[in-house]
Amino acid sequence: MYLINFLPNDPLHMLCHVEQLGDVRQSWMGDTMLEQMRDNARNWLIYVLFGAIIVVFSINFGPGFDQFAQSGCQARGGQAAVVNGEEISRQVFQMQWRNFVQSRKIPANIIKSLNLKGRIMDQMIDTVLLSQMARNYGILISDDEVHNRILDDPSFKSKGGIFDPIIFRRMVNNYLGLSTEEYENFLRQNLQAQRMREILTGGMVVSDREVKQSYILSNTKVRLQYVAFDPSALKLPVKVEAKDVDAFVKKKLVDIKDYYNKNLNKYKQPEQIRAKHILLKLSSKASAKEIAEKTKKLRGFRKQALKKPIMFTILAFKHSEGPSKTRGGDLNFFKRGAMHPKFEKAAFALKKPNDISDVVQTPFGLHIIQLTARKKAINRTVKQKDVQKEIATILLKKQKAIALVKGVAQELQTALTKGADFKTLMKPFQKPKKVAKKPAARKAAPATRKAAPATRKAAPTARKAPAARKAPAARKAPAARKAPVARKAPASRKAAPAAKALTKADIKKMLRGKIKLKTTPAFTQESDVVSGIGASGVLVRKSFTLTKKNPAPAKPFEVKGKLYVVKLKKRIEPNMKKKFEKEQEDLKQRLLNRKKEEFVRGYLENLRKKLKKEKKITLNKALLSYKTQTPRR
Repeated sequence: MYLINFLPNDPLHMLCHVEQLGDVRQSWMGDTMLEQMRDNARNWLIYVLFGAIIVVFSINFGPGFDQFAQSGCQARGGQAAVVNGEEISRQVFQMQWRNFVQSRKIPANIIKSLNLKGRIMDQMIDTVLLSQMARNYGILISDDEVHNRILDDPSFKSKGGIFDPIIFRRMVNNYLGLSTEEYENFLRQNLQAQRMREILTGGMVVSDREVKQSYILSNTKVRLQYVAFDPSALKLPVKVEAKDVDAFVKKKLVDIKDYYNKNLNKYKQPEQIRAKHILLKLSSKASAKEIAEKTKKLRGFRKQALKKPIMFTILAFKHSEGPSKTRGGDLNFFKRGAMHPKFEKAAFALKKPNDISDVVQTPFGLHIIQLTARKKAINRTVKQKDVQKEIATILLKKQKAIALVKGVAQELQTALTKGADFKTLMKPFQKPKKVAKKPAARKAAPATRKAAPATRKAAPTARKAPAARKAPAARKAPAARKAPVARKAPASRKAAPAAKALTKADIKKMLRGKIKLKTTPAFTQESDVVSGIGASGVLVRKSFTLTKKNPAPAKPFEVKGKLYVVKLKKRIEPNMKKKFEKEQEDLKQRLLNRKKEEFVRGYLENLRKKLKKEKKITLNKALLSYKTQTPRR
């Protein structure tokens, strides 16, 4: 297994190197593979445009790899590319590609958006170009040098530190899929490429001034005070007309596709089900009698739950032996591939909610499964008109919502540029505190009770008998109803008054209690990401122009659909006396290495473009297509 660390050398590129882990410590990915194996520190360079984010991939040369690798790695199964007449074989490319990407299950949208296939191919081409240049300059690598490198390589040594030819052959034949002769040629090519790198960069130096500037750049830090305005959280009454949506689709299809790719889970989802289960565990040495008894018990539970579905949850709470017991056996939603194949097959075979499977045996034990819900697969593509209009509506509403909030944000930002205190400006946006009502003062104690009432009067006299009721008078017949008078036709109705436009005061009321003053952690100018705000190189660069006299920019910043009003909180200057003197030499070497890599990379990029234009580099486009499937192990 290899851990590939992407360490940022500059804001746009990252250095890929391989650290040795476990028994298998070699990779096909290298400019100087032998040097890498001996130093256990670096491999061929892959510069991937990840901003300033550190990404870790793991390449796993595990069991079954040799079945693919033994097919050989020279040009026996077609070409991946031809560079000045020299072939890069299809097998070599597929091996590197599969182990770099597929074994880690990198999401397809990331693979495609970063064009990882193209980047891997470019690095393989660069190694061939450097090797060809070395041969043209008469730089040859002797057999003795190659053999000595193999003998010195700790990866081919036994525990006693002695070169072991059995280990050497096993690793080269089984894991790399090469003959020993092919491996030696591979080392020779990589050594030539490395030697050429050294010649190209041999005269480079880094001045003391460059070191000092770099130290100041990477150690000067700032902290910002900020307020975030999130229009989506306000639920502003924003309306979008159909004609605006249609116009947006025509003009901004690129933005629509970008939103679609960033929110792919919303438009593409496999079928999912939600289920509960009752598990009775089995030991690895469970007897047939124990299995039969537990099967009978589960079937009894199933019979009860089929009559009364709520019983499944009750029985799971009481009898299940799995971690989901505390949730009544609930496993939440899951897709195919998330569970053991036998469990999955039984669960997905259930048709409707409250259906219960027969007993299923897995390595965990015996189960019965109850289906509780099902989500159909979603497969909506960005080519569909309804999807385009849906996304256009979302983006237009965001734009309009931001425009409504912008006036308030700009008002705050302008006040900050004039020296206003941020906390004072935020007072109108604070949630009004509820004043607790004071309990009313207790009334004075009631006066002493009056004297006991006088003795009751004599009992009332006997009631008179009621007089006889008169007979009701005969009702008159109702008069004939008059014919209804014909109504006049209503006058033409006036147009309904237009919805009142939101004022700045209305927006401020809506913002009460929803925005807070916050402070970022300290960050450097080398970062493109501000914690709490997000990735914004423009904001980072502007932050380092702010001073005590001018602590606030003129305009708020928009980052990922939110508006940020910012002000300088603190600027932290580096310690140039002690720390700089201590780190100066180490920094100088790092800067020199970076300078060399940037030069070689730029040189090779230009050379590749030139040769492609002259058709001296040809690529297998079908192989580089993202529709091409990498062979399975």
